[in-house]
Amino acid sequence: MRALISLLLFFYCINLEAQTAEKQKLYMAKVITVKDTLTVALFECTDSTITVVDMKLAKSNIDPPFHEITTIPISDLILIKIRRTGAIRRTAITLGIAGALTGAMVGLVGRPREEDYPYPGQNAIDTFSAGYYAIQGAVIGIAIGGTLGLAIGSGSKYFPINRNRDAYNTHQAQLSRYLYRPPQ
Repeated sequence: MRALISLLLFFYCINLEAQTAEKQKLYMAKVITVKDTLTVALFECTDSTITVVDMKLAKSNIDPPFHEITTIPISDLILIKIRRTGAIRRTAITLGIAGALTGAMVGLVGRPREEDYPYPGQNAIDTFSAGYYAIQGAVIGIAIGGTLGLAIGSGSKYFPINRNRDAYNTHQAQLSRYLYRPPQ
């Protein structure tokens, strides 16, 4: 019981810290052009070009110098794929913890009871404790929850441009939601 209260206090403190930090969401964009593929952060979307910044520079959260900014014309764009940075890790950890807690509860509730055995001589209850079944359920829950988290967190948003200005114009408003804003 003491461990459960400690765990709840730990997550409460982490949540408080996350609320006070108010970090900007950072999105990683994989920009496929006619010439190459870039892993960048979107900086600006104009009517005829997109401006991108190197991902390492965006993660350091500084205002990018002019020579670090790359401008790509729409006529060179084929595809833009966007994913939030850290989404895979965050979702896998969250669902892994949820799976572990659910699995532990199922293991405790679903363990065999003495009345489940039809014969009085079959007493397997003495060999395994309730904690054993809880740990077994937690391990299975972590595996299932973590795998689901990896699958869900790896989802990306695709914006096919195919060197077409009309296709870009339809996606321009959506792309502007994923722009990197350096601190002022």
